[in-house]
Amino acid sequence: SFIQYVHENYPSVEAFEVDSIEDAVRDCDIVSIATSVATGDHMTYPYIAEEWIKPGALIETTAALRVDDDFLLNRARVVADNVKLYESWEEEFGPGAYDSIYYPVLRMEDLLAEGKVPSVNVDDIADIILGNVPVHRNPNEITIYNIGGMPVEDIAWGTMCYRKAVELGIGTKLNLWDVPDLA
Repeated sequence: SFIQYVHENYPSVEAFEVDSIEDAVRDCDIVSIATSVATGDHMTYPYIAEEWIKPGALIETTAALRVDDDFLLNRARVVADNVKLYESWEEEFGPGAYDSIYYPVLRMEDLLAEGKVPSVNVDDIADIILGNVPVHRNPNEITIYNIGGMPVEDIAWGTMCYRKAVELGIGTKLNLWDVPDLA
């Protein structure tokens, strides 16, 4: 039904069913991971093998993703929406955080915490935007972009939704207090 919806509403977009994660990833320039999984064992997360990934591809993930540790640490370019967010999660959850919070950056942090690697190399998207680090280091690099989400993004999106609801005259006004505490 999703493919039918895409064809009807976005006729210029090619949508088709595939039988495996490999078929969905192979030869793609951009791969968007938006999976839903139970946490607790990262070995159950959707897996993408390095050889399935097209040189120069971008893999963006807002959800669970597992790749080989060697690829993640030594050949992938890893970018985060905010590096400190992942460092904080690792500090809060400790080694093994990747089993609870399924982003590849946390796998890197776990490996560092376990003493399996001397350092973790993750670029912050803000540094790329500001020109502090290059957009591409080489044309064939495979970039994994982790989007863990930040409250500022939620507030921006919520503001857009609110303004659209006001514009359309829809929604339900909630009276949450008689007098605001901080006003």
